[in-house]
Amino acid sequence: VLGALAERMPAAPVPPPSAPAAGGGDAAPLPWRATPVTPAELPPHEVPPKEGPRLLVAVKRVGALSADFAIDAGARAIADAHFEYELNEWDDAALEAALLLSERLGAGEVVAVTIGPEGADDVLRRALAKGAHRAVRVWDESLRDADPMTVARALAGIAVREEPDVILTGAQSADLAQGATGSALARILGLPHAAVVLDVDWDGGAAMTVTREIEGGTRQRLALPAPALLTIQTGGNTPRYATMRMIKQARKKPIAAVDGAAVGLDQAGAVVRRVYEPPKAGRAAMIEGDAAAVAKAIAGIVREKRGEGR
Repeated sequence: VLGALAERMPAAPVPPPSAPAAGGGDAAPLPWRATPVTPAELPPHEVPPKEGPRLLVAVKRVGALSADFAIDAGARAIADAHFEYELNEWDDAALEAALLLSERLGAGEVVAVTIGPEGADDVLRRALAKGAHRAVRVWDESLRDADPMTVARALAGIAVREEPDVILTGAQSADLAQGATGSALARILGLPHAAVVLDVDWDGGAAMTVTREIEGGTRQRLALPAPALLTIQTGGNTPRYATMRMIKQARKKPIAAVDGAAVGLDQAGAVVRRVYEPPKAGRAAMIEGDAAAVAKAIAGIVREKRGEGR
């Protein structure tokens, strides 16, 4: 189904975006255009015949920044050495939702896919340890600073070959918090989708019911046709824990490495111009003295901020 959808979307040549100088400048704006974004044409990887519903889960390796870090010489990124990496929290919830669906159906497979370097195999091994059946990793150095549209194109290229019945992604990533990849992927593939989903009710048939979290903590129930794409919110389930024994056993499960050079940046939505630390505000002032003196000093500061007594 996904392959047919992709074939109906004609490719359109789109000029690559020019990267402005790091310091800004008066770069000419790109012309306004409305063109279809197409799935990346990736090299084939081994895809077994379906034996039931196939659930494709997009996962991401996200990094928590250490206190002492440095921006690289190109001012476009922070070196990997300054991060502690882990599976994105929202993607962990999406993986759990897929595993629960697979267990309820009693058939099919869960396939984890990521866009990342070889080090991202760690999060795929964790997904496999929790119960995913296979994993796919797409990478090329050109994708290091890829925007959500480019990542979605790479994921779409995998989806076209896997032909999943449901695609699940996290609602956002903990590092960049764009919240755009899942929706972009649904649009590229022409799939119905629902965002910030807490619960999925699906029997493997032609329709499903999902529960979304909306403003104020209220809930919304939607009916969607399958295949569909869902972005999963945290809090709807409790992701299972992968023990060291399970992680070791997961090393026997396959991870397909796919060359991502063909993805390119010609349909990118954004290009990173510069990564920098914002100017630091003035340091905090220590107020000394007894309680009365401190209170008087604070009151004076408040009056000064309000412009009183001038």
